[in-house]
Amino acid sequence: MKLLNAELKNLITGEYIYSETKTGYATYANEMVYTAMLDNAKGKQLYGGTISLYADDFEGYWDFVND
Repeated sequence: MKLLNAELKNLITGEYIYSETKTGYATYANEMVYTAMLDNAKGKQLYGGTISLYADDFEGYWDFVND
């Protein structure tokens, strides 16, 4: 499981806002994975794509960027 926590900083005021914690996995639910992929995985771990982050993940984002 991957976790993502992000923060945005206003470079003028120094104020921060923080995102909700988002989670992600290397595979999707019910996705088939070949045994060879698991056997050959670096450190025996699968790596997935990055977790997407959106404005709605930050409470008060629009007020923060429009001030």
